[in-house]
This record gives sequence, structure tokens and C-alpha cells, in this order.
Amino acid sequence: MEKRQELFSYQKNEAARLIFDFETNESVDLSLIEHLMKNATDGLKQMGVEYVILKSSNNEVIKIAADIVKNRGIKLICQLPYFKGEELENVILKKSKKDLLILSIEEPIDYERFRAIFKNFRRNFASIENKENIVTSFILPVSTQNYEDIMIIAKELYNQTGVSVILEPMIWIHNKDPRAISWQQLDALYQQVILFHHEIGRHYAILMGQGILPTRLLTEHPCNGYVCKGSSCHSNKSDIPRKLAVNLMGELFPEHIAVDKKFLIGDLKKGKITDIIDKYYESDNHRRFRSLVKYIFINYVQVCSYRVVPWKDLFAELSKEIMEGGANYDR
Repeated sequence: MEKRQELFSYQKNEAARLIFDFETNESVDLSLIEHLMKNATDGLKQMGVEYVILKSSNNEVIKIAADIVKNRGIKLICQLPYFKGEELENVILKKSKKDLLILSIEEPIDYERFRAIFKNFRRNFASIENKENIVTSFILPVSTQNYEDIMIIAKELYNQTGVSVILEPMIWIHNKDPRAISWQQLDALYQQVILFHHEIGRHYAILMGQGILPTRLLTEHPCNGYVCKGSSCHSNKSDIPRKLAVNLMGELFPEHIAVDKKFLIGDLKKGKITDIIDKYYESDNHRRFRSLVKYIFINYVQVCSYRVVPWKDLFAELSKEIMEGGANYDR
């Protein structure tokens, strides 16, 4: 096995990120949370990761994260579920001025429901000082329930606040889910976003979730799908996963916590992230990761007739389908 001679580090153009997916309605072990966050962020700045995202509405978890991250030289972005407009001001005022905030509506809402909650939201948001430097974006889930209304909602939310809106669609690839939209509907939604940007002359008003990638980007620059790396890559990117996700048990996955455990990067209960990445490099799970992304590129990206590829959902779904079916996808 090839061994690294120095600490692995992402390049700036790889835009690596780490997500703590800690949102839960159940009680959490705060001492474990603190241990996981310390192991996950120790050396993270030196690895080239400039910020982490925390998905949690637990004030104690947020406080632990803020205290740890501020000593690591990296930014903390909290993704908080937004339930009631009157809670908004309290949520923002509790946060450190150095921390950033993403507000997420947890469930897909139609236009009627949006109008019902947005009245209080707009009033409270307008009264908050320095909000432009705190709230980075709003996340709107997209499903069959609100697909027809979602662009109306997104445009109104952006026009009223001036804050970017991120669309997070539920997408089905093979396993039909009555709540999830199809790949074809995703493509049509992406086209509506492009047209809106042309209308207003801006390119960051409404965005697709980071797990959705333009097909042209992947085909012209396969390094974005980990298909080429190092000296064979025009920008010298690596094939180490750049989107890292941690669950409440400390398991570190590529792309998403819903990925099959045979693609596990490591366990943050047992060691620092720098050591975990070092052990992961050229391991069986790393080779399995490379095989799957190559399979996706050949069988989905290269033959894709749509403008976008739901990369994160495709990777998560195929990781389970292939492992359960026992198919050999090595190429």
C-alpha cells in the first residue's frame, strides 16, 4: 500500500467541507459530541478545510461547536431548522458575530403554507441588525408536494430578503418515492433557476444544493467526480472525498450519512480526522469509493441527457443497491 509522507491537504479549489449531521429529536450525549468535534476539527485547518457545517437545533451542541471551532481557525456555519417567525431574532442574537447561519425549513411547504409563516418571518428578519453578514442562505426542501410552487416561493423569499435561496430536492433514481421528484423534473427546475438568473442579472440568487452538479462540469472536468487525479488532472485534485459527513455515532462518510457502511471513511470516536484520512488512503473502502464514482461516471454521467446530475443522491442510493445486490462494479 502506498504511504503518505506528509499530512494530507486539500487544495483551495477542491472546496472541501465537513458536515456534522447532528439534528435529532432525541437526547444526545454532550460529552460524546464534544469528543467527536475535537477529533474532527483537530488538524482540519491544516488539511485545507476552511469551514464546517453543523446541522443541529440543540443550543448545547451549538455552544460546544462554537467553543471548539473558534480555537481551530475555521468558520462554523450552523444550519438551523426554522419553525416560527417569532423565534428568528432569538436564534440569531444567541450566535457569535463570527459564526454564520443557514436557515432551513425542514419539511417541504407549498405556497399557501409559505405565505402563512412568512408574514412573521419577514417582519422579524427586517428588524435584525447585521443580518446580511450572519445569514448566508435559506434552504427550501423540494418534493412533489411543492414542486409546482417552489420557484414562486424561492423568488419571493429572495426578493424580500436579498439572501440566497438553496433548493434541496428529494430525488428518486431507481426506487420510486411518492414524495421525491424525478431526474427530469430536477432538470426542468434547474432550467427555471438559470432563466431567473438571466432575468435579474445575478448568478447566486437561487442555487441548487451542493450535491447537485452540472453535467457539463463533470464531463469537461471529471476531477469533480473523482475520475482523474494528481498529474492526470488539469487542476491536480485528489481522489479523497471532499464532502465529508459525520453522524451522531461519529461515523465519517463520503458525501452523505445515508451511504452504505462499506464506504465508511472512519470512526471519529477512535481518532483524529488527520489520522483517519491517512489510514483511509488506498484502503479497501477508498478503492471501493473510487470504483463506485467511476461506475457512476461511465453509466450515468457520460450518457446523461439532462443538464444536472444529482450526484449526492445517486452516490448514496447506488452505494446501498450495489452492496445489497452484490454486483461487481469494479472497472
